Amino acid sequence: MAPRSPIGADHRFKDPNKLTPGEEKVYALMKEGKSYKEIAQSLGVKNIAGVNSRVLLIREKLGLSNG
Repeated sequence: MAPRSPIGADHRFKDPNKLTPGEEKVYALMKEGKSYKEIAQSLGVKNIAGVNSRVLLIREKLGLSNG
């Protein structure tokens, strides 16, 4: 049995480092300096925790620090 990915592999991706269209939208808002709350509002999402999770995944995919 193959070892599991540390952050829960999402096997939908052929290239796990490539951002999905939704992640690209979030990343664009991150680059504009938007807060998690502002990102959620821009996307019409009420769950800020979901935005946080997506930001962490984007940072991991792009090799960015979380600081």
